Amino acid sequence: MNEIDPTYLIATRVWWAWCWRAILLALGSSFLLGLVFGIIGNVVGLDKNTIASVGGIIGFFLGIFFSIFVMKKILCKSFGSFRITVMKQ
Repeated sequence: MNEIDPTYLIATRVWWAWCWRAILLALGSSFLLGLVFGIIGNVVGLDKNTIASVGGIIGFFLGIFFSIFVMKKILCKSFGSFRITVMKQ
């Protein structure tokens, strides 16, 4: 295995592989959970500001979770002629 210097093209490929997956998962899960929470909150009589605030907090933490989840997947992914490795120094 040969170590290669990262180029802007490599950085862009890795970033894009992470970015679109993280955004898709975070937005999709936030939408679904927010929808469910909004319906339940409306049924139990919570005001719209509380529903929006709690929904925003839920979305924030889901975004963090899924961005880390996707990063772990990217660290195990092959990018054709290279893959990312994590090594002890």
